[in-house]
Amino acid sequence: MKTREDIVNLLRSLIARKVRFRPYGRNPDYGLDCIGIAIWIGWELELVDRERKIPHYSFPPSRDNFDTLDEFLVRTDEIQPGVLLVFSGRDGLPRHIGIVSHRRDDGVWKMIGSIPGTLQIGEYGLLPGLSDHIYAQFDYPNVA
Repeated sequence: MKTREDIVNLLRSLIARKVRFRPYGRNPDYGLDCIGIAIWIGWELELVDRERKIPHYSFPPSRDNFDTLDEFLVRTDEIQPGVLLVFSGRDGLPRHIGIVSHRRDDGVWKMIGSIPGTLQIGEYGLLPGLSDHIYAQFDYPNVA
């Protein structure tokens, strides 16, 4: 069984490899977007069926694109490493995903994903303003 530590280690490998943000990206050799990171982690750890396709989406993605996560992930109320946080934009619609990596000593959760406004994948804090925009939380199935 895969662990939360496996998820976080694989996420950190993307940072170490200097994988770039790329809209619609599904391959770290060419770049990943926020949904692409979540899908790639699932594929690599065999938590998500590789044959399961995510429909093409406009950029930025629509609510329908994020709602497809319900088909292969499990909704959760608990924030812990490996959990996917879906964030809404100012319009209240889902716009971004970050995957929780750890909790700092000061209680702030950190996450890994494409850093908004940059072309980088990195680790950043779930600061109070951002936490107010959590649209949904998902967990990969069968993770210890």
